[in-house]
Amino acid sequence: MQTPRDIKLKIGLVGGEAHEVLLPEDAPELVALFSALSGPPSESRFVQLPLDDGKRAWSFQTSRIISIVSDPPVVLNREPAPGSAVRPRVKEDDQLHERRARGLDPTLLKPCRQKGVRAGKILGSLFLEIPGRPDTVSLNASGAAIWEVCDGTRSLAAINHELETRFEMPAGSLRADVEVVIKRLEDLGAVRLEPV
Repeated sequence: MQTPRDIKLKIGLVGGEAHEVLLPEDAPELVALFSALSGPPSESRFVQLPLDDGKRAWSFQTSRIISIVSDPPVVLNREPAPGSAVRPRVKEDDQLHERRARGLDPTLLKPCRQKGVRAGKILGSLFLEIPGRPDTVSLNASGAAIWEVCDGTRSLAAINHELETRFEMPAGSLRADVEVVIKRLEDLGAVRLEPV
């Protein structure tokens, strides 16, 4: 397993206070800091970061963050996460048109993870590092549940059935959402679709 890189951060707060800290790239605090900076201002968390090799601690509410400079760069995926509530819903007619245009029924395809994609969980969020992409893609709980079953052994129809059973949803109720997330993962280069 690869040793996590250290990320040097210069964090600026409202009122001009700023400090430099060094965190490993898999530190939960790193996710909390960037999530706070890019998320709604109403969601504030208490964070405590080590200073001077742990001799001191810097404590603050994440709602006070106004800037973060990172070295090496930490690039956020600014697009909505697959399966998130803010993404536009795809109408059934659009999906049927896409299927016909490709000459395939997506339910007869199986999503397979691309080689080299690394997945990791931090504070309940799943992050994907996709070869050839400069950013890290974050998946919400729905996207993570779909990613977990994209192992190349199940068709889209089997994935739909498994998730509907797991979450006690009516048959066919998740099909459109699952197909949108799979398509998004395919567009990002995280999965490829192969015939069953």
